[in-house]
Formats: sequence, structure tokens, C-alpha cells
Amino acid sequence: FINALMGDDIVLTKTVGKAATGAVLEIFFDVPQTEQRQAIVNYRDEKNILGLIDDFIQRYKLNNLAITSLDLHFVNQLLTIEPEQKITEAEARTNFERLRETLADIVLQYINNKNSDLRPNFSLDNPRDIRELKELTDEHSDINAKNSSTRKIGLIQTVTYHLHRVDNNTNLQTLRLPKNVCLVDLPGLDGSALHNIIITEGIKEADAVIYIKRQRRIDTDRDMDLLRIDRKYICLVGI
Repeated sequence: FINALMGDDIVLTKTVGKAATGAVLEIFFDVPQTEQRQAIVNYRDEKNILGLIDDFIQRYKLNNLAITSLDLHFVNQLLTIEPEQKITEAEARTNFERLRETLADIVLQYINNKNSDLRPNFSLDNPRDIRELKELTDEHSDINAKNSSTRKIGLIQTVTYHLHRVDNNTNLQTLRLPKNVCLVDLPGLDGSALHNIIITEGIKEADAVIYIKRQRRIDTDRDMDLLRIDRKYICLVGI
């Protein structure tokens, strides 16, 4: 859908299998035709990760979790932390464990890549760069394999595409937005704790949110739990 809007095949897609892109995609049409298109990857820093953990602490009242530094000792603390008030409902317990494991995974990725050169710039006029960017943002690619030292998917905060402005005199039937307007594509609702983190962050920053719902789709309890959490950021229109 996003590729069709842009008139180009630069965003990762899959015809079968699990959801593909595990990152926020920000799309600007702000590049003149004479300049190269590019994508800029913004990675999570320590402050952002600590903010995610603080939200986790506040949500589950984990007053016994002390944030010292993002190291392997803290990863082990995260993986074993329990709320002071026991979670008895099965679905709520599962949501807690999935979020706990995801945050520990993000911290581990941060540790593994802390001293690495995380590549920020990709040319969208270079096929090799496009392939590498798609692999980087594919949460099921080889480099993002679980427990791999090359895994970076949880560190990607946003991928910002700077694309050519479309001349209104052309016959291209693609999306046309003012250069100061950003279209943001968020991952789908699939119950993934990482997706839920990304969706909540995106909704907090958005001026407007479009929720595309196919008629045959049935929202799961996890989907509805996420929507309840994010409801405070949304003024519902058109329901």
C-alpha cells in the first residue's frame, strides 16, 4: 500500500509469512527532482530505552526494579522481575511477560551494538542500499535473528524517507503531500510487544491517526488492550 502511494518499490513487503517491517516509517516528499532520495535511520539511544523501561515500571508498579546502567546484569534483572501484586489473569500475565522479554531484548541489542558504527544514511537511488535497508528493517531477516549479535530491529526508532516532490503537471497517480507534512506508517496490530511499543510512540507524536480495519479482521484481546492504553492519546472521530 505504501509503495503504491509512493510509486516505487522501496519499502519492504512480503506476500506470505509474518509481518515484515518492524519499524516506524516516516515519509516526506521534500526532495527536489535534481537531488538524490535518501532514507535516514534514527536509532534508540540510552535515554529513549530508559524511557521505555520507566513506562514499564510505572505501568506494572515495579518499585523493586532499580535502573542502574544498561548492562547484562540489568538484562537479567529485567528477565526475572515480578510485580509486587501478582498478575493472576492469563492474558494479562502473557502481556507482561512479552513486554518484559522485549525490553530485555532491546537492552541486549543496545549492549551488543553500543560500540558499533550503526549506519544512518541509505541512498534510495542505489539498489544495494535499498536491499540493505530492507534487511535491516525486516524483523525476520537473518541479521535480526533472535539472540544474534547483529540483531538491531529493536534499536530502530524511525526510518525517515526523503522522496522527490511530485510535479502536479505529471500523469503519475501517486500520493502528493506538502513538503512539511509527514506520512507515518506504523506496524500492524499483531500482538507483538515490540509493535505495541512502536505504535504507542507513533500515536503520541501524531496529529491524526488512520486505523485501517478489514471487515474480516477480528481484533484480539491484545489488540484491544493496546487500543485501551493508547485511547488517552486519541480523540475518536468517524466511529
